[in-house]
Amino acid sequence: MTPVPPTTAVAAEIDRGHRSSSIVSESDMVNDKLTLYVNWLARKNPALTEQLNQCLEKLKKVYVVFNTLSEVPDSLFDSWGFEVGITLLLKSQTLKYERARAKGRA
Repeated sequence: MTPVPPTTAVAAEIDRGHRSSSIVSESDMVNDKLTLYVNWLARKNPALTEQLNQCLEKLKKVYVVFNTLSEVPDSLFDSWGFEVGITLLLKSQTLKYERARAKGRA
């Protein structure tokens, strides 16, 4: 018995296109997570909004994502001219953000 081919060539193309768009969506979600995190921090610390947004722009330029934020060395933040407090805030609140997000508060 031979395997049954897809009903049409179009069905196979749709399936391939769907998988491709899923990968893009996952990637976008990871990139957006960093933005959502920084926006959450800015809501919690409105006086630091400008500094946080500048940091977000720099992090995106060098392809840092939310999941790797804790791996960025403090010396790199220093070389970018960001204050120690911003670095501490960005790196120390990820777990709190994840908990708030899980509860629908972020």
